[in-house]
Amino acid sequence: MTQHDQALQNPKSGANVAQKFPLGRLSKTHRDFWYARVFKRARKQADKVLEAPDWCARIQFNGRREIFNLQCSNRAVAADRAKDIYVNLAANGWDAVMEKFKPAPAPRIVSPTVGEVIDQVRATSGIRIETVENYASKLRRLVAGVLKIPSTRDKHDHFNKGHRKWQEQIHAVKLSRLTPALIQAWKIRYVQERGVNPLAEKHAKNTINTTIRNAKALLSRKALRFTNLDLPDPHPFAGVEFEKPGKARYRSEIHPELLLIAAQNELSVSKPEAYKILLLALSAGLRRDEIDTLTWEQLDFERHVIRVETNVYTSAKSSESEAAVDVDPELMEALRGFKNASRARFVINSNVEPRRTITYHHYRCYKHFDDLTKWLRTKGVTANNPIHALRKEFGSLVCQQHGLYAASMQLRHADIRITREHYLDKKQRFTIKIGPMLNQPAMQAVSA
Repeated sequence: MTQHDQALQNPKSGANVAQKFPLGRLSKTHRDFWYARVFKRARKQADKVLEAPDWCARIQFNGRREIFNLQCSNRAVAADRAKDIYVNLAANGWDAVMEKFKPAPAPRIVSPTVGEVIDQVRATSGIRIETVENYASKLRRLVAGVLKIPSTRDKHDHFNKGHRKWQEQIHAVKLSRLTPALIQAWKIRYVQERGVNPLAEKHAKNTINTTIRNAKALLSRKALRFTNLDLPDPHPFAGVEFEKPGKARYRSEIHPELLLIAAQNELSVSKPEAYKILLLALSAGLRRDEIDTLTWEQLDFERHVIRVETNVYTSAKSSESEAAVDVDPELMEALRGFKNASRARFVINSNVEPRRTITYHHYRCYKHFDDLTKWLRTKGVTANNPIHALRKEFGSLVCQQHGLYAASMQLRHADIRITREHYLDKKQRFTIKIGPMLNQPAMQAVSA
């Protein structure tokens, strides 16, 4: 490598490269010409000089000069981009280059509608589309409740486009109509109308908190950072606080040993797919979506591990969710028996092909999930999501035997507080023995 090349690859050499080496003889269509001329914008703040992370290039052609942000922190890549801009400029002129490399920012939307907010967040945020649609659904529900827009049965009529008409009515609402005072009034009204008893009130508070949390997420700085929307001032949720329904801790209704014995007797032959789902949820703590597309390749029979990972059929819920789950060797042997009798790629057999949808989760094993849910109901499991209750039971068992940290690791949670507050039930009893005291003769107790 020549001294010239070494200097060009040294990002600290800066503009001095042009002075040390005869770069003036290089063509503007050569990367090295621009390597010595790209720069970073800087500004002074107090006694410090703050430098922007991206390289820029000042390009002049036919008497006009423009500065282009090359949107790159790697100097060599930035030089290539500057060269490409100049080549395009020489071939196509300023108008085409400005449109391609430096387009004018879209005009700000001062008073956006609900539909404009949803559309721009969907297009620019980078948030998973299923998540955006969930947020949008909650925002529409909130708007309808706050502004008292009727929700008739036609709202659910997709065939005759009743749902679309209702949705268009919500999307046409100006966001400025949502004020903190109106949202607060709706929140109180919602809880009062449904809180006919303490338990119903708790459920209503949980529902209102979920609705507000998701609707607020759609209007968050993270969701809107690449949009050209101006939110009303004050922010619709400014000062609106969540209700305090109390802890939503898991309350176990499951006796794992009895449930597994019953499942082996009643499901293993008649409904083997439902039986496998129960094993994976209760003995490995897998989520429904993880079970739905679990392949045999993700099972390590030698190390007794199930690897939860993104595959061609579905994405892991989060980066923390992608991990190996340690499982009992006997579970792996039971699954090995099913594998030997199966030629399918998936652990759970289904005639439905996996399908990635845009707005909702599609389960190829929906029928088997439904079969297991109905069976769990007959065994006294009353949770809203019985299959997820199996996952919570798994976490409680791990915590009982190995502690809270181990349970959080096995459940693959990002925060140990999620495990503690929502997934664990107290499995051990802590009591004082008063039986001997109660059995003492009355006179002896008094004299004592």
